[in-house]
Amino acid sequence: MRELRSALVLGGAGFLGRWVLGALLEIGTRVVSLDRDPRGRLLDLDVESVQGDVASGDRLLPDLVAER
Repeated sequence: MRELRSALVLGGAGFLGRWVLGALLEIGTRVVSLDRDPRGRLLDLDVESVQGDVASGDRLLPDLVAER
């Protein structure tokens, strides 16, 4: 299996999203979480949090692909 170096998780501040974030971090993956309203729920995790909505489409893309 190929090593996963980085991942984008949609809804990482939610119940299932936090579980996915934790699992990815355990295997050493760099993670970016996209959430409509994270409200600091990810402060205890080593993830980059981007506030936005997938429905924003093209307006959101520059923030996600900026040099990270």
